[in-house]
Amino acid sequence: MPGQETIIKPTELQPRLLLVTRVRVHGEAIGEALVRHAGFETAASRPEDVAVAVGIQPPDVVLVDFAEAQAVEQMPVLFAAIGEAPVLAFGVPAIEASVIACAQAGVRGIVIENGSLDDIAAAVRQAVSGELPLAPAVGQILLQRVREAPASPASPATLLTRRENEILELIERGHSNKEIASDLHLGLSTVKNHVRSILAKLGVRRRTEAAARLRQARR
Repeated sequence: MPGQETIIKPTELQPRLLLVTRVRVHGEAIGEALVRHAGFETAASRPEDVAVAVGIQPPDVVLVDFAEAQAVEQMPVLFAAIGEAPVLAFGVPAIEASVIACAQAGVRGIVIENGSLDDIAAAVRQAVSGELPLAPAVGQILLQRVREAPASPASPATLLTRRENEILELIERGHSNKEIASDLHLGLSTVKNHVRSILAKLGVRRRTEAAARLRQARR
């Protein structure tokens, strides 16, 4: 009937989604909308509860709410908890800093902040098929960054001291400054100084970007 909403019933072939957001009502609303719109099976979880949620029902795709504060900083912990499922970021501003931060964090696809339910559903299906779902605006930003980037950035191992490389390894594993200080038997202020030096030498502003440089150098 005209004007009547189409409801798609979930089937066994539909992917299972895990929506990661701190705002419960936000996750439940988006999840219910995707169930009705695309028939996906969905669940929602706070970032700190992802490991429990994955243990209960392993997802096929993880959707992370990028609009929340500290979303990028939480990525290493999330990746450690979810295993092999592809991670998509949604609500991402179509600006270089945000797109590059997502790419360096290791997400498999990006849905920009004005994306629709159709865009999210399409991105999920592409991710399940092994593709890299990117909006045209995101692809353009990444291509521009590649054109402007140096041909072969120096490896962190050649730029950093032995101690700085040890600290970078722990940063990449998701350790905090306090945890690094405890692991290496260093003062907290000493670790902070080393971290500042690492970021400066690598030409990045965030710990996640430094960790991404290390992962890139291992490939």
